Amino acid sequence: MKKILVLFVAIIFTTYANAQQGQGRGRGGNRQGQQQGQGQNKLQEFKADNAVGIIVYDADEIIKKTKVKDKNTKYLITKAVNSFNQQLVEIKFINAEKLEEVTTLVNLKRKEAMANRNMEEMKSIQSSAKELLKPIKQQVKAEEKILNNQFKELLNEKQFKKWEKYQKAKKRALKPKGMSQGNKQQKGNGQHKGQGGGMGRGRH
Repeated sequence: MKKILVLFVAIIFTTYANAQQGQGRGRGGNRQGQQQGQGQNKLQEFKADNAVGIIVYDADEIIKKTKVKDKNTKYLITKAVNSFNQQLVEIKFINAEKLEEVTTLVNLKRKEAMANRNMEEMKSIQSSAKELLKPIKQQVKAEEKILNNQFKELLNEKQFKKWEKYQKAKKRALKPKGMSQGNKQQKGNGQHKGQGGGMGRGRH
């Protein structure tokens, strides 16, 4: 836990220091940060498992979605999915302590950043978590590549496209919804400012 905490703080400090250099200058930058904070009042709980893309697939559901009829192909898909699931369960088990520690630290730091309406620190926390979880995510991606290559051989082009669509939907479901809603509000506010901001600039 101490090792993760030291790494986490070190990465946050570096990222935050760099962010401060490019931060909006003067009161305008501060006001913008506060408005962004108001747009993100509710954030879904961060889960390191989701961040690295750990998904356990249902073979029967995949067969149904891809509309596979051949019995032998069904058997081989089930075998490939079960092998993939086993590998991901193993990755999760081996990295359980790290995943739990990063989850706890990120949620704690995010709450502090939200309380202070410090969006720069919030970005730094996200970047730090991404960096700490990168090795685990790479392991997951390697297993995904194996599964996708197996499916390329087992499925025809139309079926494989259905698989890719299903896989993307499963990955999207892992992403926190609270963040995306907050970003939409920020984007909308930014557009309104852009429309009425021209006259304000002319006065300076």
